[in-house]
Amino acid sequence: MRRILLSVLFLVNLGWLSPATAASQVLRMHHDMPADSALHKGVMVFKQLVEARSQGQYRVEVFAANSLGDDLEVVQQLQIGAVQAAPIPSAKLSNLAPALQMLDLPFLFASEASADRFMDGPAGARLLATLPARGLVGASFWESGFKQMTCQNVLGRPSGLKGAHVRVMESPILAAQFRAVGGLPVTVSFAETYIALQQGMVNCQENPIVSIAKMRLHEVQNEIWLSRHGYLGYVFLFSQHWLRQQPPAMQAMLMQAARDAALEQRRIAREEESTYLETIMASGKVRQIDNPALLARMRNDMRAIYPQFRNAIGAGIFDASLADLAAQGGK
Repeated sequence: MRRILLSVLFLVNLGWLSPATAASQVLRMHHDMPADSALHKGVMVFKQLVEARSQGQYRVEVFAANSLGDDLEVVQQLQIGAVQAAPIPSAKLSNLAPALQMLDLPFLFASEASADRFMDGPAGARLLATLPARGLVGASFWESGFKQMTCQNVLGRPSGLKGAHVRVMESPILAAQFRAVGGLPVTVSFAETYIALQQGMVNCQENPIVSIAKMRLHEVQNEIWLSRHGYLGYVFLFSQHWLRQQPPAMQAMLMQAARDAALEQRRIAREEESTYLETIMASGKVRQIDNPALLARMRNDMRAIYPQFRNAIGAGIFDASLADLAAQGGK
């Protein structure tokens, strides 16, 4: 990815990618994280690539931290072409594109490398192919990372998550996974999660380390568990209505820029995770829980929900996806 960016700068310096004389077309782009996040940095890579590769024909305007509305509102804007591009959490697309629920299944990926092979290979392509019917074009998968648990006086109990109110995104799989271990899932928006934890409306929540740190969720919890029980991916979406209006060469360029930026965004997210964990632990607000027995029980109980969602996801996609993962050998 660094070679790609250096090549772009080299071409600009040579004058090969000079700005177009005509007025640039504005590409409005949404995301749901702060401007210092890995997601935003990935978006800025996409912006640089598009503006350089199009020779100034496009100008990408970035709207961070839900400034155009929440993710689901923006999906509606994408469908009518009012917003042109956005990385959206896959879990929030489950009602619109049920096949994407595949990514919500607990303990699906053994590692980051496993997730990459899945998302960048035939399995990921099958999932993205379900989106055009909904007025969306999926170009690539970005990430927030593996999800971890934070709780308030829950994880140290022998009963674990049994009876605990757990904040989840609106997703049938995420709700089912916590019911499977005796938890009580409560749907709360990302923006309201801090207050819900602070006021005791929920006892626990799941999120990648970066989200926990950025939203300061550890300030209102006293336990953190590096459970890696699920993966939070983003789908980079284009408005199909808008993309179809672009020249074929520009469509290909935009799609490739989203794929190239995805590789860099994932690299940044993984590089920053350890730093954010250090920040969380340095706060002194939480203690780290290590409970291998509870983790093994949770893996067994949560994975037992898989058959419930085979038909909802689509039997063909479900079976082929698990076969692809099995072929990886759990690595």
